[in-house]
Amino acid sequence: MQRIFGKSAITPNLYAPPKHIPRVSYGKITRPNCVYQCDIIFLTHDYYKGKSYKAVLNIINCASQYKASVPLTSKKSSEVAKAFKRKYGDRNNPITWPKLLQCDNG
Repeated sequence: MQRIFGKSAITPNLYAPPKHIPRVSYGKITRPNCVYQCDIIFLTHDYYKGKSYKAVLNIINCASQYKASVPLTSKKSSEVAKAFKRKYGDRNNPITWPKLLQCDNG
């Protein structure tokens, strides 16, 4: 093969693929309020009651698949922190502060 391709950057991968790739299984999480996932989803600048909402904070309980959303007017960390406090501090909301919160860097 090296005779055919030489020292080219496009030499084929001659290694075997890995036999086992470890993956996380969220179906095995059975205790509610233990693991949550969150993400910020951008909107097309929705207007409601005189405010322009630019994003939504989505929170998902991995065990029960319960979802909660909070509209945001900006992506600032102070506003996201207030949204978390508002959602988790609400007594009528079935979610409580999690042991593990997974989110991306966005």
